[in-house]
Amino acid sequence: MAADTGKIAKLLKLVAQGVAAHDRENPGHHTWGIGMAYFDIERLGLEEGEELLPGIVLQGEQVAKAKTVDELLKLVRPKLAA
Repeated sequence: MAADTGKIAKLLKLVAQGVAAHDRENPGHHTWGIGMAYFDIERLGLEEGEELLPGIVLQGEQVAKAKTVDELLKLVRPKLAA
């Protein structure tokens, strides 16, 4: 069940503002994605990998899946290298 249009509109507005602020303060690195908890992705009726805004992809946060620091690093390192 998807969230109502008002919630999605508010989310997109906040994402756009956050991306603009990030890119303004970090001119050498442009935002490519937004991380969100899986339960929020599901609650809002979105899908991981979905393009929220042009060039901004929704990524599910995998940190909760890690049980040890080593597992966390295995999940995070590939995203940091991208």
